[in-house]
Amino acid sequence: MNTATIAFATAIMLAAAGASAQTAAQAPAQAAAPAICKQQLADLEKTWREVLPFSPQKPSPAQVAGRQGHTHPGIEYNYMSTQMRQARQDCDAGREHEAMLRMDVVRAIMKLPEVAHPAAHNYQPTRR
Repeated sequence: MNTATIAFATAIMLAAAGASAQTAAQAPAQAAAPAICKQQLADLEKTWREVLPFSPQKPSPAQVAGRQGHTHPGIEYNYMSTQMRQARQDCDAGREHEAMLRMDVVRAIMKLPEVAHPAAHNYQPTRR
C-alpha cells in the first residue's frame, strides 16, 4: 500500500469513529425531544378538540364556528388541520423544532398564547 492509501483509510476510520461518538452523545437529547414535542402536540390537540370539536362537511363551508368565540374561514380551518397533521409527522420523525413551529402557526391563528421552545432551538418568541 502506498502512503496516500493508508492516509485515506485512516481518515475514513477516524471520521467514522467521530461520527459514531457524536451520534451516541446526541442520542439522549434526541430521545427527549420527541417526548416534549408529543406533549406539546397533545396539549394543542386537546385545545383544538375543545374549541373546534367537529370537522366541517365537504365542501368546506365559508365559516367554521366553534366554541369560546372561535370562528374561522373554512380555508383557515383546513390550513390549521394540515399544519397539525404535518406537526404530528414532524414529531414522529424527530423534527421537534419544525413541529413546534407548525404548532405555533396554529396557535397564532387560534389566538392562543405562544409556548416556550427548548433552549436548543435558539428560538425567540414574538414580543408584544
